[in-house]
Amino acid sequence: MKHFWLITLLILLTVSCAPSRVITESNEIVDAEESQTEVSEERFVINEPTKGWHLQGNPADQLARAFEVGISLDSAYLALESSGRVPKKTIVAIIDSGSDIDHEDLQARIWSNKNEIVGNGIDDDANGYIDDQYGWNFIGGSDSTHVNFDTYEITRLYRKGLEEFSGLDSTDLLSEEVQDSYANFKQLEESFLQERSDLESELLQIKQIQLNISSVLSLIGANSLDSVDVNSYFEQEDLSMAMQEALGFIALLQDNGITETLIDEYLEQLNTQLNYGYNIEFNPRSIVGDNYEDWENRWYGNEDVKGPDHDHGTHVAGIVGADRDNSIGIHGIADVELMIIRAVPNGDEHDKDVANAIRYAVDNGAKVINMSFGKAYSPQKFLVDEAIMYAQERDVIMIHAAGNDGKNVDVEPNYPNPNISADETSSHFVTVGASGWSGADGLAAAFSNYGLSSVDIFAPGVDIYSTMPNQTYELSNGTSMAAPVVTGVFALLMNYFPELSPLEIRDVIMKSVNKLDTMVPIPGQNESIQEVPFSSLSKSGGIINAHKAVLEALNRTK
Repeated sequence: MKHFWLITLLILLTVSCAPSRVITESNEIVDAEESQTEVSEERFVINEPTKGWHLQGNPADQLARAFEVGISLDSAYLALESSGRVPKKTIVAIIDSGSDIDHEDLQARIWSNKNEIVGNGIDDDANGYIDDQYGWNFIGGSDSTHVNFDTYEITRLYRKGLEEFSGLDSTDLLSEEVQDSYANFKQLEESFLQERSDLESELLQIKQIQLNISSVLSLIGANSLDSVDVNSYFEQEDLSMAMQEALGFIALLQDNGITETLIDEYLEQLNTQLNYGYNIEFNPRSIVGDNYEDWENRWYGNEDVKGPDHDHGTHVAGIVGADRDNSIGIHGIADVELMIIRAVPNGDEHDKDVANAIRYAVDNGAKVINMSFGKAYSPQKFLVDEAIMYAQERDVIMIHAAGNDGKNVDVEPNYPNPNISADETSSHFVTVGASGWSGADGLAAAFSNYGLSSVDIFAPGVDIYSTMPNQTYELSNGTSMAAPVVTGVFALLMNYFPELSPLEIRDVIMKSVNKLDTMVPIPGQNESIQEVPFSSLSKSGGIINAHKAVLEALNRTK
């Protein structure tokens, strides 16, 4: 996933460095004078959100607070306390990159398999997984090794096509079926080569920006972006045009939170994508040791649910269920037991692993499954579909991030999804888009996928503060952050309203959203910004609200 703010960084490359240029919250570059007239009173912005803003707000007044539309969690808990209801704890599965189970704000909330004797090398509970105390790692080897990086699904499909059609052209193909397969492969090849080429171009652009920053810092005699006080320079008389342009460039970077460290991290991300994601020679599946084509085999991997890179999964887990009683760190949304299932590498997850992760969660007691991952291709979709229906038959809710491509997923599908067949859709699958805090232009996050038919609900997913490895906390962006907000609210209602079925709780949540008809830019646009009502971006037409959901549930259970 691209870093949200570095989309802006790419835009900076194409603009003048003069200080008369500004970037609006919609990432649209305009002249400063024009921006004063185009931003109306209804489109005012705030400089930064309140830390933990996604939990805050009162439905009665939050729309007056710069569109900082949080889920009103405190109000929800006050209503629950007044009701006299006694909660239970729901088991929530986090299918992700792994999580830091030793984090100070998570360790007391990690699910433990009480039927397993840890460390004895025996499958005590006969579930097929040895020593699975906290969950399972489906992308680890039996020798305690791990898959960290993996390819993208398009790369795997391209590699398979090269093997199948190597040395052939259209004149060598006989059957109509083979001709169709070859045509599909050539279309895939075009997409693969274009994506890789675009990534290489992006890498060169970022390197050029890096050089520009170095030149600018050298010109003004500064060591880093952070050390430059732009205003103090502008107080000087007789600044050269070159200095003014340099300072304007630095101000633009600073205003958008862009640092040398952030650029270095992004360069590393781009290089990782090229070296692993789009590298047809790279295949780490031997680490796992399974036969990937044997789809009946579910018993592989290891018990280490942390893995080598658990940043993403730790952040997601904290949003759902960080300890609310320990007076440190942050508050999660609900008091839950967090089952950690590792199935998502740095790259695209495998369909087989996703399917088995869902089944593991269901078989071991999870009632809600958070899935903050996704991809554009799903060659073994039937495996995942079968697992989704397996969960549905056992009344388990699956919450899935809509994706961060700024696309209409009604037109361009993101996987997994609830579409089992042309005639069947999973009722227990919820797809979540990301909302923001920064005024009408930021209400729908610019990166969020959307779709009136395919996205169920929006939730806060910009500048979300949560747990990170090694007892730390950070802000992060993405539908990956929005999905666990919805997961947390589902778990909260399950805790307090066990008499309501999961489908009834889904209905409560969908009908109690903050429904907004505010005009917003369609996510994913870079030019010629078009606006639509926010309510047209999802089925529910709004943003999840815990307080309103609790009131609706209380009303239904009188």
